[in-house]
Amino acid sequence: MKETTYNLVSQYLDLRLMLDLELEEDENLEAETLKQLEVIEKAMLDKTEKLHWVLNKMKESEFSIKATIDAHRDTINKLRTKQKSILNSKERIKSLIMSIVEHRGKENISGNLQLKTDTESYTIIDGFGPVEFDNEEDLPSVFKKYELKVDKKGLRKNVLEYNGLTAYAKCPKIRRLTIR
Repeated sequence: MKETTYNLVSQYLDLRLMLDLELEEDENLEAETLKQLEVIEKAMLDKTEKLHWVLNKMKESEFSIKATIDAHRDTINKLRTKQKSILNSKERIKSLIMSIVEHRGKENISGNLQLKTDTESYTIIDGFGPVEFDNEEDLPSVFKKYELKVDKKGLRKNVLEYNGLTAYAKCPKIRRLTIR
């Protein structure tokens, strides 16, 4: 049966504890414990190498997925450019139709210019467009929205000046593994 990493570490710690507690009592037991420790240390090293191999495979998968995302991002950008071109063409065609309606259309009962063909009816309707303003300062405050954002980088720097703990925030210590 293959040992899990947790079991190996647990056995290793148990044997180290046994060795520390029974160091002077029995030399045969000490030699046997040292031999078992050596076997477990080798198994832990083997397990570490296998886990490292898994990490490398995961890293390869991560890079492959990132490359796929980048390729799709390029495709999406090209599609968006094409979509924008189509929208611009539609607006130009609508502008041409409006120009024709302005010159050839007749006023309907609502007072709007209208041009009827065999298949469609085109009507120019005047309405309000999007709001425009020159100076934001002149606007009443009821129409202004402000967004509060926390400067996490500055906050972290400040908290670290006080050894990672202040009354308003903390930066707990975390453990990271570096592999070189």
